[in-house]
Amino acid sequence: MPEKPLAVFKKRRSHHFIQVNSPSHRLWCQLIALPLDGIYFRRHQRLYATDFHIPSHGTMTTKAHMPNIDIATTAAASERFFRLYERHCVEPNEDTLFSLLEASHSLNDRMKVGANQNFFEVSQFTALKCLRNYFHHHQELRHLVTLAPIGDYPVSTDLMFICVVPRTSVEAAIDETMPRHRDVTRQACQDLFHWYGPVVNINPCIFNFVVLAYERLRDADIPLSGTSVERFRASYEHEERNGIPHLVNGRISTSAGNVEELISAIVGVQKF
Repeated sequence: MPEKPLAVFKKRRSHHFIQVNSPSHRLWCQLIALPLDGIYFRRHQRLYATDFHIPSHGTMTTKAHMPNIDIATTAAASERFFRLYERHCVEPNEDTLFSLLEASHSLNDRMKVGANQNFFEVSQFTALKCLRNYFHHHQELRHLVTLAPIGDYPVSTDLMFICVVPRTSVEAAIDETMPRHRDVTRQACQDLFHWYGPVVNINPCIFNFVVLAYERLRDADIPLSGTSVERFRASYEHEERNGIPHLVNGRISTSAGNVEELISAIVGVQKF
């Protein structure tokens, strides 16, 4: 078992938070103290429990009809996807965001070849793919995206930071989608992104897509390995054991005035 990390206790609003520097994992984690055994930290920005011991779950079986080389490339793309997702959780910034979106695009391509499946039926992927394509062709606009921690603001929400895109950029991305996919894409963006006046928070959509991607890969019997995957799996299985929903709502509310104005102010502070 790794050494227990050093912890600093903090009081924030109605919850008790602990910030932990874990030398074993080289991660800064946001923690919550609950009356249960173990150490509590986050998968992405959600708080969850684990004891730092990641059990071995063995090697998943593969479908006999899938060529080994295609399975291997899909597995490698999956490992990269979860590795970049963990990096995005720990140190979110513009680079980690777009690396993750590119990795999801590549993983979808590998899924089509390696498992005869894809993410096109996953609405979260449809919405994120729209933005990925837009910023892929308009890289000069990537600086307009803001990632900001919101724990120090008077808000209530599931996640610990926001990932905000200008409303005009999301609308432009929808308009640039191929006509035959435009209506479905617009509906996915309207339903799954959170719109706050001039800005749109896409972070809950990212969080939920990764959960759905994990489930689809698991059900397709793609071998999932690597430290990042194991940490994600440990969190997922903890949620199942404790009846915690895997998907989040992610809506933001505040008792300090108008939430749209507050988010715009947060974005303004981050940008300027």
